[in-house]
Amino acid sequence: MDWYLSILNSARETARRQSYEGARWPKHVGPDGRESPSDIGALLVWQQPHPLYLLELLHRALPESRRAELVTRFAELVEETARFMTAFVEERSGTYHLPAPVMPAQEFYDARTTEDPTFELAYW
Repeated sequence: MDWYLSILNSARETARRQSYEGARWPKHVGPDGRESPSDIGALLVWQQPHPLYLLELLHRALPESRRAELVTRFAELVEETARFMTAFVEERSGTYHLPAPVMPAQEFYDARTTEDPTFELAYW
């Protein structure tokens, strides 16, 4: 989880460059968090909930006496992840959608017309 903290500013910059709030977590990266060139990577969102899910698993695994420390340490990461996730979705008629352009995990659909891909929608 420290890796996510180490690239938090880079993830914020990615979100900002794409006109979103929060932190957009990369795909296709090295240890320094720098994204490799990719026609697909910038359109993927399935990796976005990973830090939240991983922190939830850690929270459940820790003894209650250590949970507050985890929450404090990663609060900013959770907040910035959630900010991007809420900025990315689109509300239409009271329903939230994962709008185009988005590349599903299968990586072979047309990102320009794909919306609400099943895996991403369920994981989101």
